[in-house]
Amino acid sequence: MERNESGGEILRRMFSRKQMKNAVRLVAVYARLSAERPSCLPRLARSRLDLARMFRDRWGDGRRTERMLLGALEAYDRCAGSERTSIARIGVLKELDALYGRTGRLERCERMRLRILEAYRALARRYWLIYAEDVSVAQWRLGNLYVDMERFGEAERMYSAALETRAEFDGEDEHRYRPGTAQCLRSLGRLYDYPAAETCYRKSVEMLRALCADRHERRNHIRSLSVSLRSLAELYGKIGRTVAANGSRAEADRLRMEAGDEGRKLAGAGAGSG
Repeated sequence: MERNESGGEILRRMFSRKQMKNAVRLVAVYARLSAERPSCLPRLARSRLDLARMFRDRWGDGRRTERMLLGALEAYDRCAGSERTSIARIGVLKELDALYGRTGRLERCERMRLRILEAYRALARRYWLIYAEDVSVAQWRLGNLYVDMERFGEAERMYSAALETRAEFDGEDEHRYRPGTAQCLRSLGRLYDYPAAETCYRKSVEMLRALCADRHERRNHIRSLSVSLRSLAELYGKIGRTVAANGSRAEADRLRMEAGDEGRKLAGAGAGSG
């Protein structure tokens, strides 16, 4: 039995198809122009990216989405390497990474994440203070992927590299950067057994406790501290240190409750101001 469409649904479907045709036409125009005028390559890349998002969001067509994203990437690869172009190119790499992650193609995810890391390293060589954190996050995300792929040695190297990168800038703004360093330590700890895991978790806990000592910033860090304490409790439970496990778990539970109370206060304040 066919579904009866309302007038509004029919109009939206017709408008969507018209937009798609226009987007396809625009890609063809910029493809012709860029063959003679390389300055049109960024526009070709953006038009392919727009079309890829239409295929993904409106039609759920993964094959055509991938093809258009790869086309956008190819166009950006042919552009001169300005900062703006580099950032746009990284955006396409991230969309491909997300696509491959959703479809379980981890080897292709790896290729995209390696290219993202290299792109951020190139930017950081020119603008270190702006892009150093992006380098460390790219290293950490590669480590996460290697864990999923059960390539634990490579995961350890990436997490360690992320920590080395973060050590060069996380003292610049502790409340902004230290939580990411604590997270890297937690990720590294999960690869290890006792006592190396304990060292990582305790460093993470100590770092976050120091941040929580600032009463104005405490609510921003207590959830992360709770997670690090929970990791420490699980480790102590595995090795039979029951008292230490119970103590860390109890503190983690108290902090989680405190975080919940803070969230409710903020929600109440927002409702009151409205």
